[in-house]
Amino acid sequence: QANLAQASSRYLGPQGQVAHRIAYAAMQHAHVTFGLCFWFVLVGADSDGFSCPSASDAKKDGQSLLTTKTIRHELASSSQKTPLSKTSFEAASMQHHLMLLEHDRKAVSSMGCEIWNGWMSNDAAGYSGWYSPSWGNLLSEYWEARGAAALAGVRFDGSQIPGDTWLSKLPFKHDADPAFKDLNALEEMCNECTGDMFPHTCVGKWTRIRQMIRDDTQAALKAFSDESHIPLPAFHENDMLVHVRLETGHPQVAYYAKSFFAGLVPESTSRIILLSAEPDWGKPILQSYVDICHELCPRCSVERSSGSQFNDYAAIALAPTVVCSGSTYCLWAAMANRGRAIMSPHEIAQGKMPPIDDWTWVPGHVLSNEKRPKDISTEDWVMHVAKWAREN
Repeated sequence: QANLAQASSRYLGPQGQVAHRIAYAAMQHAHVTFGLCFWFVLVGADSDGFSCPSASDAKKDGQSLLTTKTIRHELASSSQKTPLSKTSFEAASMQHHLMLLEHDRKAVSSMGCEIWNGWMSNDAAGYSGWYSPSWGNLLSEYWEARGAAALAGVRFDGSQIPGDTWLSKLPFKHDADPAFKDLNALEEMCNECTGDMFPHTCVGKWTRIRQMIRDDTQAALKAFSDESHIPLPAFHENDMLVHVRLETGHPQVAYYAKSFFAGLVPESTSRIILLSAEPDWGKPILQSYVDICHELCPRCSVERSSGSQFNDYAAIALAPTVVCSGSTYCLWAAMANRGRAIMSPHEIAQGKMPPIDDWTWVPGHVLSNEKRPKDISTEDWVMHVAKWAREN
């Protein structure tokens, strides 16, 4: 109860504390899933698409169903096309965390270095694997736990991410690797921010392990591809991929200005690929980026691409040059890329642009959904973004 009260206050404010007390009373007479679900519905009632699972669906294949949609196969549409609200992921992650605490499983550090949905001791660190179709947020938890073990110089001893996606191929046990050990960095990066469920917003331990992220992600993608007979996307060395996240309300989403790309298009580039979902409302924004790419690189062909969740993730991880903004889905795929990775620091690592191996930060030159006036319609906001991108 103390842990739940603390989490309520920390993540959801005073209203969360009131909801917590009601939910906790309900949990005395019902399964924890439904008590927690009641709690989150009370607190996040104004979020889109959140609902409690039925009793028969409360637990299925080890995956949390406190989400709007669960993508259960790699050939499903990309997560960019069916975005989950932030509240949905928060609810599912919190549910998993509190269940670990309730069942006395490892969810608390004994060293004063908290790991969300994980733990740390003097000789090991671990992560309790669970599944969410919000791959970006899920990988933020996972890689921060891996970073803690790496910087501490101890073994990683977690549990596998369940399900039939490539995520299940990521290591859940790993020997200590002395090459990453850095106790001073560990001490600096063990704080309230990095112990959160969204460590990508912090200058966290994940910023020190890019080579590990590269090696393990590339191996996992290949293993899944080989096993499922789903080919990995192929590129020419002169290709450049630009990921465009299209959502009109999420504050993390930030749209590139034309000036963002100044000096970033390699002279050898012959093809620019715009990777995004393609909702009808987003066509004006996408057309602006097609026009911008033609203007920046008259010699280049410009293509739009939208594939499965797996294919799009693998494409970001494998393209020779990749550009990201406002997306953890893109962040972690780009961190695994062996070529050139470019990203806006908007809502990533506190905007501090920490040094990361072979990584290029480009500050500014983006328009965030946070700047959207409250009284503007979606149609008018989209047209504003499309015009702003071309003119700035």
